[in-house]
Amino acid sequence: MRIALSAMLAAASLTGAAQAEPVEIGQIVTGHTYYNRPGASLAEHNADLGACAHETAFSVGSDQYERGLGGQPLRLGESIAKHLIWDGPLAGVAAVRVENCMIVRGWRVVRVLESDAAALDKLTGAAFVARLAPWITAANPPGELVRTWRNEAAHPTAFKLASRAAAPGPKQLSFRVYNESGGTEALPRKIDAEPTPSAGPGVLDPKWPTKPLPSADTPLPPAGASIIVVKIGGISNRYGTGIVFMREGSTPEDQPGLVDHAPGSFFAGTGFLGAKKDGNWFAFVVPPGRWRMAQSAFLSLCLGSPAFDVRPGEVVYAGAFNLAGDNLGPDLDLRQATAYLRGPGAAIIKPATYVNGSRGSCHAFPVTYALEIPGAPFEAGYQWGGAVPHP
Repeated sequence: MRIALSAMLAAASLTGAAQAEPVEIGQIVTGHTYYNRPGASLAEHNADLGACAHETAFSVGSDQYERGLGGQPLRLGESIAKHLIWDGPLAGVAAVRVENCMIVRGWRVVRVLESDAAALDKLTGAAFVARLAPWITAANPPGELVRTWRNEAAHPTAFKLASRAAAPGPKQLSFRVYNESGGTEALPRKIDAEPTPSAGPGVLDPKWPTKPLPSADTPLPPAGASIIVVKIGGISNRYGTGIVFMREGSTPEDQPGLVDHAPGSFFAGTGFLGAKKDGNWFAFVVPPGRWRMAQSAFLSLCLGSPAFDVRPGEVVYAGAFNLAGDNLGPDLDLRQATAYLRGPGAAIIKPATYVNGSRGSCHAFPVTYALEIPGAPFEAGYQWGGAVPHP
C-alpha cells in the first residue's frame, strides 16, 4: 500500500481535463464566512460543527502533537487553527475537513459582505451571537452563497484541491459562534481510531495473495474467497493514479483485517509510467464482505461513498473508472470486461450493485469528502449528501 500511495503522489503535478471554474474542495472558503442551513437551529449548528471537528480530527499521537496540546482543554477554533496541527501547513487541511463535513451534512457556506463584516468585527460575546444566529438559520441569509453540496467528487474535472490549503482564522464566523454560544466541549487529546485486534497483530495470512492476478486469465475464486475486477483509466491531480477500496467492518472505525488476517484493502491503480492509454485492469482475490470506495492519495471518501457486497465464490466487476474525466464512473457495462478477461472466472463475472452512504474512519490525513453514484440507493440510516434536501 505504501508503494501504491507513493506512486499516486508522483502524479500530483499532473492536471486533469480542463473545466471552467472547478469548485475548490481542498481549502476553506476565504473571507468572513459562516454556515447556513434554512430551518435549522443554533443548537443544531453547534452540534454538527462539534461533531465534524471530532469525527475528522487527525489521529496523530506523536510527542509533537501532545506537546502542542499541552494538556489544556481545547475550544473548537483553537484546536483547528493552532494546536491540532501545530500551526503548520496542514492547518488548512484540518479546517477544510470540518468545512466539507458541514457541507455534506447539508450546511451551506455564506460569505459576508464587507460592509456587514466590518460591523460584525466590532461585536463580541452575546451581541455577536445574537446578530449572527438568525443568519445561520435563514432561508435567504445575508451575504453571498459560495458553497453547497454538489457531489463534486463524482466529476473529477469539477473540483480542485489546493496545493497549500488556507488556514482558518477569526474570519470563520461559525467557529466564533460555536465558542461564544456555549459550544466549548473540549476535543479529545487523541482519537484512538485503531481497534485492538482480538487475535494477535494484524499480519496478513500467507494464504492470501499480496498482489493482483498477473494477467487477463481470471480463475475461479479459491474456496471461501471472491475476486473483484476493476479498470482504472486516466491520471489526475485530484485522484492520482488509482483508488483504494476497503472492506467494511461493523463500524466506520473497524478494520476487520486486523482480526481475521485477511486483506482489508487493495489499491486499484499503477504508477505514472505504468499507466496505459486505454486504462489498466486489475483483479484481486479478496475475502467476501462489503467493499467500499475509500480514498485516493489526496481525497478520503470517509464521509460517504459507494459500496458493494461480494459473496463467496463470486467474481464481481467493480466497474471502469476515469480519474481524469468529467464523470468518474463506474461504468458497469460488462461488455468491455468480458472482451478483455479470459478463463473460467470471466464466465461468471457480474457487475457490482452499489449502495451510497458507506462511511469510514476520517482520522487519516487526506482531505475528506463524500462521493455518490447518481441513481444508486442509499444505505439505511445515511442522512447526508444527496440523502437530504439541499437548497
